[in-house]
Amino acid sequence: KDMPKPLLVTHTIKSHGVQVVRLHMHDWLILALLMVLEFVLSEIVPPFHR
Repeated sequence: KDMPKPLLVTHTIKSHGVQVVRLHMHDWLILALLMVLEFVLSEIVPPFHR
């Protein structure tokens, strides 16, 4: 019995770039929000010293 071979598909920026960007747009927005939050907490809010 022959088992079906997996299809080797290469995804390039030209063929799937827009789909990848749309799929991961939420991830990039969250990453940018976390970077802004880290900047605010590290630069604007004074550190806590005991």
